Amino acid sequence: MTPKRRVRLGQKARRAALDESQTRAAAKAAKRGRARDRTSYNERLVEGVDHRALDEAMARVLAAQDEAAAAPRRRSRGGARAFPAAAPGRWVPIGPSVVRRGQAMDRPRVSGRVRDLQVDGTGTRAYAATAMGGVWYTNDGGATWSPVGGWAERSRVKGGSANAQACGSLLVVFNSSAGHDFVLVGTGEPSPSTTATGEGSLGGVGVLVANRDVNAGAATDPWEPDTGITGLEGLGIFRLVRSPASTVGSNAGPTQDVVVACTTNGAWVGRRSALAAGGGLPARDGFTWTKMATLQTRYPGISVTDAVWLSGGRLLMALANVGLVYTDDLGATPPVDVVASQAPATALLGNMSLAAAVGNRVYLLAEDAGAPKLWQIPDATLAAPAVNACGGTGLPATLWPNQRDYDQAVAVDVISGTTDRVYVGGSAIQPRAGTDYGASLWCFDVVAGNLAASPTISGTAAPPAGAGADKAGLIGNNVHGDVHAIRLTGPAAPRRQVWIGCDGGVFVSDRSGRVQTFAAVNTGMAALQPVFVRSHPVHGHMVAAGLQDNGTQVR
Repeated sequence: MTPKRRVRLGQKARRAALDESQTRAAAKAAKRGRARDRTSYNERLVEGVDHRALDEAMARVLAAQDEAAAAPRRRSRGGARAFPAAAPGRWVPIGPSVVRRGQAMDRPRVSGRVRDLQVDGTGTRAYAATAMGGVWYTNDGGATWSPVGGWAERSRVKGGSANAQACGSLLVVFNSSAGHDFVLVGTGEPSPSTTATGEGSLGGVGVLVANRDVNAGAATDPWEPDTGITGLEGLGIFRLVRSPASTVGSNAGPTQDVVVACTTNGAWVGRRSALAAGGGLPARDGFTWTKMATLQTRYPGISVTDAVWLSGGRLLMALANVGLVYTDDLGATPPVDVVASQAPATALLGNMSLAAAVGNRVYLLAEDAGAPKLWQIPDATLAAPAVNACGGTGLPATLWPNQRDYDQAVAVDVISGTTDRVYVGGSAIQPRAGTDYGASLWCFDVVAGNLAASPTISGTAAPPAGAGADKAGLIGNNVHGDVHAIRLTGPAAPRRQVWIGCDGGVFVSDRSGRVQTFAAVNTGMAALQPVFVRSHPVHGHMVAAGLQDNGTQVR
């Protein structure tokens, strides 16, 4: 058999064949690359996810729904209806409860805005008041959170943009367990406002009070019916403070439980007493609220942004755009002006915050002619207390650019007889070029009235001698921006616990706030604030949501 002659390809044909071969190879490589990208993307999605914990959590949710469906319908003490038996089947939570890779240097898991925190002395149990998601409770140091009160609704009197789930402040007396804690919630954010997209701060419905188990279950409403709504509806409550002479829960006599609410419209005094039956309610104990008339007469409609009630009975209050006043008789006589005659400031602006050290020493955080500043009041019980501006390095000008009345917090820890450690929170800052923004959260030691970065907490010197801070005093690298609350608890320095409430939820350091030691503790806290929700036009399981200060998330 004569073999067939192989005809060689011409040069042009060989080039075409080579191009075709290379095109096929490139297509295969691109396909493999896309597969690798998909695999990598899917791995990132589940990075750090505890599937066993998710399975257990889903089992608990389903069990709770079955239990709620089988339970008889019941009404809360306040007349606010708990979820009816059929309701759990109507709405299915699809999240997000937390956002992965949130804003801060190490991309933490974040939740929604936390306006206030109260933490017990061990740092194990805590309550968090959120901007629009109600109150949350943890009994494991923030590892997990559960909702308080089942999001029970409250009736309005005037109506409008007010909501029981909008929280501004907390006042908690911790006892042996959550079943015995005495919890007060000042509803309404400072300062209430609305926008076309609904992302503003909502007003409240008064002061919610719980003197029984606040963690009995999502379908249980623990709040007493008496909230002071007729006077407090629509206001924001900055702070709740209790008289040092009070016995918690006492309804009469010299130990009567007396609380002051600092609001966007003056100071309101709540007195606990025995209330007669009426209006469909049984005889009960509750708070009645009246406005401090002498303060109202002198400063009509003033915002009282913070207060400290000293052990001797003096109530020191911070008034927006005014300064400090005090009263020794709970407003029976007109409060006395402190700052205008004593402070060296030329013009105190906007909201202000107070923090008490030991004895009668108090710190004031405010803005003086456009610059943030800290003052020390060595003895706030004097007839004319001295208000001394802290010297030294001073507070950073970047503490709260354009957000003074939104982001502001201060706390004090006494390190020794001559040194106070002051923590100050504001908006956001970039620690160094190329990094993500973190919280404008700072720590300074106050020695002889002068501020300086704490060497082992916020100093710039390299470890172990220093803390290695990027900027002297800055400790907020790993914390989401916009700080609203700072709480100190637990052991003494250097193992002090520092809890932060901010627009990204809750962050905790167990190293006295040393730079790079904060971690997010937001698991289960469903407090994110969707500004919009959109579903895919074709695929019904794909949903996008825009969240206040936490980006756009896709499910």
